[in-house]
Amino acid sequence: VPSVPSNRISNSNRNMVVTASATVALAIIIALSLMRNTVKKESDFNEKIESKLIGTIAHEDKKMSLQDIRHKKKKALLIHNNAYISLRFTENFHKIAAKLEHKKNQSGDKVFAITSVAENEGKSTCAANIAVSLADRGNKVILLDLDFKKPALYKIFNEKATENGELSDLLSKKISFENFAFRPFKKTLLSLAINTNPCSDYRFFTENSTISELIEKLREKFDFVIIDTAPLSLDSTVTDIISMVDKTILIVRTDTVNVNALNDSISTISKIGSNLAGCI
Repeated sequence: VPSVPSNRISNSNRNMVVTASATVALAIIIALSLMRNTVKKESDFNEKIESKLIGTIAHEDKKMSLQDIRHKKKKALLIHNNAYISLRFTENFHKIAAKLEHKKNQSGDKVFAITSVAENEGKSTCAANIAVSLADRGNKVILLDLDFKKPALYKIFNEKATENGELSDLLSKKISFENFAFRPFKKTLLSLAINTNPCSDYRFFTENSTISELIEKLREKFDFVIIDTAPLSLDSTVTDIISMVDKTILIVRTDTVNVNALNDSISTISKIGSNLAGCI
């Protein structure tokens, strides 16, 4: 009875086969990535996307201390007094905030919805930092989390559930506007109206005009109203929300969403009457 294969592959041949297979697989992955019809750089955006680019945010690593790593603490990329954030990352958001101030001075636009086509494109991080930057520049700002399925702003700002502090309770009339606890962000002019838990009956908020009424109250009280919405492809109520605002900003993550889907979303935003301020 044979105890070993008669055609045993030598170690050198085995290594060659493994290396060749890995090289071929890597080449296929690179080829598929290059062939995908997505936005990979600014020149792609200018050529393929039917909108203007109002800002570019470079990738920023989440630099964490040893204590954060030990306690598995997730660190948010907030530009306010954060020694771990690069100057380039901070300045890019200040440039975008300056453009929004210019739009407000020109046409009175002060309510901006921040949305994206798909999940995990950086929408909530952008909304948070735009609001922080506007507040740092001396504006009284309110940041609303209207992504009721997957609220994320409470994680970014490290907020916990508080009495009279859930935005869904305000919209469902469990709390009056006068008694709602807006959350101040440190010693800045930024206030937060957020949820720490998902809300299942959020569709009624757009159907009964509760959100539009809230936006109008906040418009009178604040210099800027920044709204973080759900992704367009995942929630049909987003189109209702962006029809209530002055301008919409679309977040586009590099090499993620197909160009056709992006242009379709831009067309949808234009059709429902909300002017697109541009893309980041």
